[in-house]
Amino acid sequence: MSYDLVTVARYDSSIRAHIVKAHLEGHDMVCFVFDAHMIDLNPLVSNALGGVKIKVREKDAEEAIRLIQALEDTPYTDDNDEVIACPNCGSTSYYTHFNSMRDARSIIAFLIAFWTFVFPIYRKRVLRCKECDTEFDQETTKQLEA
Repeated sequence: MSYDLVTVARYDSSIRAHIVKAHLEGHDMVCFVFDAHMIDLNPLVSNALGGVKIKVREKDAEEAIRLIQALEDTPYTDDNDEVIACPNCGSTSYYTHFNSMRDARSIIAFLIAFWTFVFPIYRKRVLRCKECDTEFDQETTKQLEA
């Protein structure tokens, strides 16, 4: 019986990795999260370590990838269970937790962090459409509907 582990997914956030782990465990799959504590302690080493990794047994890898892809393809919904769509093109395919640098507050926080060698204290997280590269948040979508 083989217990060789293979990496089936990588994330920059341990929170997202643990959500995926819970999803896989809900489908009776044995899985593990690697490097979560290191990246939580110092997020700047995420690229050096290859992110937070989800590993499963080699025989479960194909099924795990299929389950993760199905989870990733599920569109996000708001508090009213309505699907969140891009306000520009209407697509439901977007990057979540995208770090935006398009507002003045984000740029100033980046410059201060760069000059003082401190981890940025402010980052604006938005959704970014994969089709038209529009950055938006849930509040923007709600304002457009009203």
